[in-house]
Amino acid sequence: MCLATTLSDVTSEVVVQLALGVGSSVITGAGVWLAQRVRATGRVRRLRRFLGLHGLVGGDCRLVIGDHFSQPGAVHRRDMAAMLELATVVRSAGARPEVLSAGQATAPSDDVEFSVAGVHANRRTEAHMRRYLPGLSMRNRDGVTVPDIVVGTTWYPVSDDAHHGIIARVCRPGRPHLFLVFGQTGISTVAMAAHFAAQLPALDRRFGAERTFCLVLRAHTPRAYGYSEVEELADVTEAVLSPSIPEVESETSA
Repeated sequence: MCLATTLSDVTSEVVVQLALGVGSSVITGAGVWLAQRVRATGRVRRLRRFLGLHGLVGGDCRLVIGDHFSQPGAVHRRDMAAMLELATVVRSAGARPEVLSAGQATAPSDDVEFSVAGVHANRRTEAHMRRYLPGLSMRNRDGVTVPDIVVGTTWYPVSDDAHHGIIARVCRPGRPHLFLVFGQTGISTVAMAAHFAAQLPALDRRFGAERTFCLVLRAHTPRAYGYSEVEELADVTEAVLSPSIPEVESETSA
């Protein structure tokens, strides 16, 4: 009888301890999940504000991509890779990416827009630059196939060691945000898109939700590093918002 009572008491204590342990684990797990959920929700809200999306979920983002230089109507694989980087950003913000060619994007829209690829492939990029960033252009020098990026009187020429690109956001009063993401070459366009995606928290801390900005970046030795080695060269926001000088007497390499 005493032995049975003792075993019963021990069993009861084990059950109680197990219950307490399981309950503690559940509470701890729920607390961790809730904290992660709160942090994730905060990140999504900040991302949506940075992109110019309203509300907590939903909304559309237009991804306007350029034509293949040798196959009109087709998309270069590098531009497609850049588009996928940006589409992932849009999805992570709870919005829907809509992929369009420059020709398809002529209809009026109240959606946030990403214009991907440079002026030779994407005429919408060129139109946006002329209208909103008049101090920014892409120009060809004699005998050089790849255009230089020009900001005011500063030229950023392409070389084996450096391909340059632009990341810009135009905040238009009463209208959705507009983003320009492009490089001098296909690989540098991918580099700009990947850098944009990776640096979103830093860009948000730096520029907030309502400031226009324009950055010149350099992709180092793309033939060796692909799009993984990127550095910012300059914040050229003030310069690109002013009309460019028609002719530049001396070229300046960054």
